[in-house]
Amino acid sequence: KIKRGEAIALTAGDITVFGDAPEEALTAPIDEETVKRCLGKLGGTPFELKCIKIELDSGLMLPISKLNALRRAAVEELLSADGSERELADISPAPVDLPARSGEAKTAVFYRPESVTDRAREFFDIIYLPLERYDGSTEGVMLPEVIFDSERSEMQKMLREAAKKGARHALVGNIGHIDLAREAGLIPHGDFRLNVTNRYSMEFYTSLGFEDIILSPELTIPRLRDIGGRSFAIVYGRAPLMVTEKCVGREISDCKTCRDGRVALKDRRNAEFPVLKTTSHRSVIFNSVPTFMADRQSELDRAGLSMRHFIFTVESAVECDRIIDCYQNNTPLDKPIRRM
Repeated sequence: KIKRGEAIALTAGDITVFGDAPEEALTAPIDEETVKRCLGKLGGTPFELKCIKIELDSGLMLPISKLNALRRAAVEELLSADGSERELADISPAPVDLPARSGEAKTAVFYRPESVTDRAREFFDIIYLPLERYDGSTEGVMLPEVIFDSERSEMQKMLREAAKKGARHALVGNIGHIDLAREAGLIPHGDFRLNVTNRYSMEFYTSLGFEDIILSPELTIPRLRDIGGRSFAIVYGRAPLMVTEKCVGREISDCKTCRDGRVALKDRRNAEFPVLKTTSHRSVIFNSVPTFMADRQSELDRAGLSMRHFIFTVESAVECDRIIDCYQNNTPLDKPIRRM
């Protein structure tokens, strides 16, 4: 119940918990869909939302954090209703038989749509473009690294538009975003930001319905080998190091330079860390040097790592084709990648 002048109340089973009273909305009042979404976030608990009855007065404002706190309080009360909290094992997901890696597969993220060449389209099975830059030229989109609750409706709209343009696959880096991909009718694939570093986490994400998972770039080849399942190893690209809420480009340069991807930070040794703009003027800071494993492919083959993922950030179209040549011919780069 969210009633004018009353403390908000949530009844679940035999328990009722209370929170702060709502306020009058000055702009966007809270709606039933938002309430249902917040109260339905029950992952990591033994509960799921089967049905809900909402009594909501119109024209009220209530922070999302208050609803989340109310949900957590109800879960805690339910867990301790019998006088003792349940063991963690009670809410663990059931084991999943991981499918074996089957055949070769190559996927890639291109932060610059203009760098996707005909050669790349032929070489890669799936190419992902950032959702905010998706132009319909590939079959995959990559969801933003950060999506606030206030941004979800806009992301839903953008995903539906991407699906209309031809997207079929979505690269998802946050467990809370898998429903966004599904609602748009896209096949969810797990990005390395899910931080899968062992077989248990691989089993868990597989049980959620991810088609495959890109494993953590921190793993060694033997550890990548031992996880199994439909898992990808990152074999090329600059790893994202940090996402900043404040736009780095706006602070140290100008909007055009930022949009063109020509902003970089330098450390005391003059190493350059590229900075690319993402949604809502956030920035992603990338490593100064890319992972490069074209000359270690026989080692990858022996480990059974036939599913390989690439990340292209500041590379031009010509440089992308050079890199593909290296991986097709098992050769090192003849000259370093230069920033545009």
